[in-house]
Amino acid sequence: MRKKNTTGFQSRLKARREKKPAQPAETFEYTDEPLDAPEFMALPEAIKEEYHALLDLIKIHSEEAIEGCLNLVENYPQIAMFHNNLYTAYQSAGRSVEAHNILLKMRKQFPTYLFGLLNYITYLLNQERFEETFFLIDGKMDLHLMYPQRDLFQVSEVIAFYSVLGRFFAMIDGAELAMRCIAILEEVGADPSHIKRIELILDKMREQKKSFLRNFLDLKA
Repeated sequence: MRKKNTTGFQSRLKARREKKPAQPAETFEYTDEPLDAPEFMALPEAIKEEYHALLDLIKIHSEEAIEGCLNLVENYPQIAMFHNNLYTAYQSAGRSVEAHNILLKMRKQFPTYLFGLLNYITYLLNQERFEETFFLIDGKMDLHLMYPQRDLFQVSEVIAFYSVLGRFFAMIDGAELAMRCIAILEEVGADPSHIKRIELILDKMREQKKSFLRNFLDLKA
């Protein structure tokens, strides 16, 4: 991973932490049961079955799933999940321009939709736009703090949230906060791949620190 000069950002981040520290993770409830949005649950059963079938198709033949995802978005533009499905299909098929357009549309049309927000944060992290990411998270490390009107979350929401959050903290050298995200992921039984990705970033950051220290000592020798 290319090291980016973030001195200005780090100083602003430190100042903001002193003013408003990152909130620690609180106790929250989660479930394995579906927690679909009311507008989705009100749809005909055939449409809900089509949505779930497309979810499975995206995993194996993403290009073939695009047309079905487009149809759902066109017929039910008020359902955020359908937009996210289309984004995932485009992204998985390597159609980055279409995927990015859908991502921006989701941010505008569904600003509080969790998976849309996390996909947008992932986009920012891939570009190392850390300050914008911190602004979106607003120092909150708990799903209930992000969504205070909710008391219960689906386990997939928990895993997605702390996977992205852990990656963010690892990338800005916030090892302690990243490890707390890992602990939550372990507690809810997340797939080890989510944890491994955060750990790999932490390892790279440690190696960068060691390399910098060695070069510094060599210069002084």
